[in-house]
Amino acid sequence: MPHHGHGRGIYMVARNNILYSLAPFSQSLVLVVGLATALFAATIALTQNDIKKVLAYSTVSQLGLMFVALGVGAYSSGIFHMMTHAFFKALLFLGQAASFMVCKAYRTYERWGPEKVFTNNRMPHS
Repeated sequence: MPHHGHGRGIYMVARNNILYSLAPFSQSLVLVVGLATALFAATIALTQNDIKKVLAYSTVSQLGLMFVALGVGAYSSGIFHMMTHAFFKALLFLGQAASFMVCKAYRTYERWGPEKVFTNNRMPHS
């Protein structure tokens, strides 16, 4: 199942900022749900062994932080975080893939370590 459109909720809340500004309970609800999402997803990410799952849960955690920004009324900051997150997450995935190809590494943390990934404790050039 593809995971597209993570930023739609962020954009919808930011676009309807006047409604959320006039409804403080709803804005507080966005803040609480965003904070809970950020903390819960970050906690789950800490327990994962698969690097792709770690990156996925860290993305969910970042989305929670974007909702926290929207919940406190920093609408432009939430949108800015969404845009910058898209670029740095893309670069993170590219860097991860390049490193794995060069090192012939595994996706799980259990198999990582200098003796299994790097030769002479040095990373090869990529």
